[in-house]
Amino acid sequence: MTSTKKGQSQMMIPAALPRRQSAPEMDHNADIRELIINMNKTLNDKLDNMGLKIEQNSKLIEQNSKIITDLSGQIKDLTIKNMETEKSVAEVNTKVMKQEEMMKDITKKIQQENRDLKKYQDTTNVGMSQLKQAQEDILDQIAILEMYQRELILRFRGVPEVQGEDIMSKLIKELAEWLGVREEELIMDVDKIFRVRPEGKKQYRGPGDCLVYLNSRLLKDKILQKRRLRIDGNNVIIYKEIPKRILKKREKYKVLTDALKLKGIRFKWLVPEGLSFTIKDTRKVIRSVDVMEKVRRTYRKELGEEGDSEREEEEGVGEEEAERLGVTT
Repeated sequence: MTSTKKGQSQMMIPAALPRRQSAPEMDHNADIRELIINMNKTLNDKLDNMGLKIEQNSKLIEQNSKIITDLSGQIKDLTIKNMETEKSVAEVNTKVMKQEEMMKDITKKIQQENRDLKKYQDTTNVGMSQLKQAQEDILDQIAILEMYQRELILRFRGVPEVQGEDIMSKLIKELAEWLGVREEELIMDVDKIFRVRPEGKKQYRGPGDCLVYLNSRLLKDKILQKRRLRIDGNNVIIYKEIPKRILKKREKYKVLTDALKLKGIRFKWLVPEGLSFTIKDTRKVIRSVDVMEKVRRTYRKELGEEGDSEREEEEGVGEEEAERLGVTT
């Protein structure tokens, strides 16, 4: 019933007729339509441009994504390689550390071996030094024994030599006359006499030395006290027989003995080495070059003064010359 009424009422309202627009309104509407069309066109253009840019950006994003994917792969590969490298480096470091430990052990062993070797070398050097000293002592004892064996032997240098001579009879006669004794008495104290030639002196053309073997120390001392002998107008020099080793040792003290000779200070050789003398009422015994140098410094003034250069030492007359000519036996 209600719907019937509503339908009736609607049917009763007449439809509104469109209003006729005026010319200004029509122009205004045309402008609006044109503006809307332009805006739609502009919007469509911008949408087209935006779509193009979105497409370009999508391509860039796709390219970048691909690049990123490639870089990610490369980074992953590099990471793997880096890990492998680190592992290798760690292994190398481990090996190096082991090598260093081995080198330390080897170094310690070498150092210990060097210490042991040094100790052994020192021990060997001490042993060699002791052995050398023992050898020197033995050689000194041999030289001392030779010295005592030659104690009653005198060497006469400068005795004229003639072919077919009887040197024993000739020297006995000359010595007896020189000493003022009878030949019969002298011959009892003389064991033998013979000539010798200098060792290694093939070109030596002078008379050979005469070795006189005595039986009496008293006769020996008497001959040495006179010292000056002339035979057939020639000066004869008399030497004691000193082993070459002892003469060699005495060379080291020549600078002192020369000073003592110049000062007229009598000295006595020690066996196997050294000398003794008295200076300024003080007895000096020298058995080494160091002690000699100390004495020389202490008594420089006393040893530097001029003295009687013709006085000779109590023992060992001409020993240096005898060694120079190589005539010791």
